[in-house]
Amino acid sequence: MTAAAIWQHRFVRLALGILSAQILFWGTLFLIGETEKEHLYMKSWEVGEIYVHPLPGLDPDFGARDAGHRQTFPVEPGACYRGYHSPAYQISFDVKGDEYVNWALYLPWVSDNFETYVNGRLIATPRGEFSLTPSREERRPFLIGIPPDLMEPGTNRVDLVVTRTGCHPYVQTVYFGPLEPFKAYEHHIVLLGHYVPIITAVAGGLVALVALCLLPISGYSPLFASLAAFMAALALRAVAYVWAGNGLDYTTFFMLVYLIHYLCLATAAYFVQAWTGQPRQHTLWFALNFVIFAAIFALVWATGGEVYVLVTQVLNPVSLLLVSGYTLWSLWRMAPARPGEAGGAIVLMSLFLASELYDALITIFQVRRFIDAAYYLPIVLIAAVAGHLAAQGYRLYRDLAVQVAEKEAEIRASYARLQEQEKVNAINTERQRLIRDMHDGIGGQLVSLMLQLKGKPLPQERVHQQVQAAVDDLRLIIDSMDSVGDSLDIALAIFRDRMQPRLKAAGIRFVFENRLDGEVQGFRPQEILHIYRILQEGMTNILKYAAATTVRLELEAGDAETLRIRLSDDGQGFDPDARPETDGGRGLNHMQKRARALGSELTVEAATGQGTVLTLVIKRP
Repeated sequence: MTAAAIWQHRFVRLALGILSAQILFWGTLFLIGETEKEHLYMKSWEVGEIYVHPLPGLDPDFGARDAGHRQTFPVEPGACYRGYHSPAYQISFDVKGDEYVNWALYLPWVSDNFETYVNGRLIATPRGEFSLTPSREERRPFLIGIPPDLMEPGTNRVDLVVTRTGCHPYVQTVYFGPLEPFKAYEHHIVLLGHYVPIITAVAGGLVALVALCLLPISGYSPLFASLAAFMAALALRAVAYVWAGNGLDYTTFFMLVYLIHYLCLATAAYFVQAWTGQPRQHTLWFALNFVIFAAIFALVWATGGEVYVLVTQVLNPVSLLLVSGYTLWSLWRMAPARPGEAGGAIVLMSLFLASELYDALITIFQVRRFIDAAYYLPIVLIAAVAGHLAAQGYRLYRDLAVQVAEKEAEIRASYARLQEQEKVNAINTERQRLIRDMHDGIGGQLVSLMLQLKGKPLPQERVHQQVQAAVDDLRLIIDSMDSVGDSLDIALAIFRDRMQPRLKAAGIRFVFENRLDGEVQGFRPQEILHIYRILQEGMTNILKYAAATTVRLELEAGDAETLRIRLSDDGQGFDPDARPETDGGRGLNHMQKRARALGSELTVEAATGQGTVLTLVIKRP
């Protein structure tokens, strides 16, 4: 397929997408706005000819009406600038009815304060403070039921006394008719003008919060930062629809609301710049434009200029033209690289332009507004952005999951290499320890024996003892290796099995007691060997010098951090203070050195004729 055919295919798909979106959007609005059909016959209830004139105070004038004050709705704001104090205005008109029907007055979207009179009698008290500088209250429709006893057959006179601060009073229209048809219509208008903006504000705030939560995951991407700002501005704009602004004069309230509107447009441009990948200088340019607009607005407001004309005829068209043009230009530049996303955005843009065109035609031709698209369009926009955000979030999650899986694989491979290296290191360390132990133990004993045999003949008993000591030391080394992974009590039981035949041959009873509640594991082979050699040295001394009949080996708990190994006999004992430098004396010194190497404490309790007790206090692993 040629490049021209590809673009032709894309344009056809884009046109179909725009057409489908327009049909779906406006068709849904007509379905949702089923009550808007009331407008088709409410026209018959609309008040036509009215009389409008200023009042010197707040009291209405029920006298004859001047034909020069005759006009039709709407009553326009007229002068609207800071510091202006409008007089109260009286709007008077006639209606026809009788006392047998429940009649009502319906005023859509009232932001002024007003009093209502029927045939000269007050029927509706004003909201908040009613004066020439009244309080601002919530902008909402009003349905006022007329008591049947006030209605007279034929023509009845209705008077509204309306006040506003900062501008002339503004009344769009008034309906008079039976009460019941108005109720459903009022419910729909309240839903449209009050709850839909609240839903928009909540939805926009949630999307902004999700975008903020995704910021760290995305590496603080400008796209999510701009999206959070745009959604927060949309939420703030929706709140402005239902914000009462009580305590502010109308021009100040008007200025703040439209500054929020311009902030929304500026953040929209920021989002478009980040999304389409345009230079960041564009965002700074729009931020500068927002500051300039705000400065112009504030200057005109502060100097008492006409803010209503400034907004409706200058700032609004210019700002909408700038943002719309920039959006279309950015999408056009993005289209070759990302045609799908650009097409979706152009479809949304077509809804926005259609809504603005609809509003412009309503204003130009002064026809009745059957559908308030401006209320529903932000929800569509938020839903579309939320869908895009969800897709972006899913892609981020998927990419993050892939990265995590890759890192996990790397960590597992690295851990396997470390384990293998640790095994090699452990083998090398153990090999070096064995060589050192055999050199210091067996090797030293055999070398000593060889030197003695070269010098002069030794008694056979002496040779047998030294060879036996070397064999015993070799067995201790082997037993220390065999006890790897076993508990201390099992290691001592192995030692008991090694020593019991020699003790039995010497006529000595050997008793082993384990008083621990559970197993104690974690001792390294070198530590087990130190314990073995200390006990071996003690056993050698018992066999040589103690003349004992019973030997006891006990394992018990010390405090929370220590264990005690006790080796005792019932032999002849000795006096530690008068101990000669015999083999037994040197053996005790060797045991103390090994205990210190083990980080333990060895105590010797002995007395002549009372046996000997060796107590080794070792730390738990």
